[in-house]
Amino acid sequence: MIKFITKLIVFITFIVIATATLSFLNKERIEIDGFGAEILDWLMLTDTKYSDSYSHQAFNEVNLGMTEIEVIQLLGEPLYKWHPYEVTNINEKKHFVAFQYSQSPSDTHYRYRQIQFDQGVVAEKNGYFYID
Repeated sequence: MIKFITKLIVFITFIVIATATLSFLNKERIEIDGFGAEILDWLMLTDTKYSDSYSHQAFNEVNLGMTEIEVIQLLGEPLYKWHPYEVTNINEKKHFVAFQYSQSPSDTHYRYRQIQFDQGVVAEKNGYFYID
């Protein structure tokens, strides 16, 4: 039993040190997804594709009220644009346009990045770790 506990402590220590090291290297990403996402990313082999000019630092600089032009100047063109509420019962948001800056090519866990616009200005900013 003592050997098992010792091995468990060593394993947990390794995870904490590895995660802390990754966290230091990816602080902008952690601001978006949280510290727990680094562990999940490390353990679950995520698959995130970002738009060509995307950066976590620039995503963190996007604020509500910015225009589409200001967002494109920061993040570049999105992977695609779409109307996220087109088929929902949320009528007051049916005109919203979303800029999608990330996706999972293999349809698995990934880092979700989306900016939604209401009449040309940022109304919502969504960034989180998506578990499929």
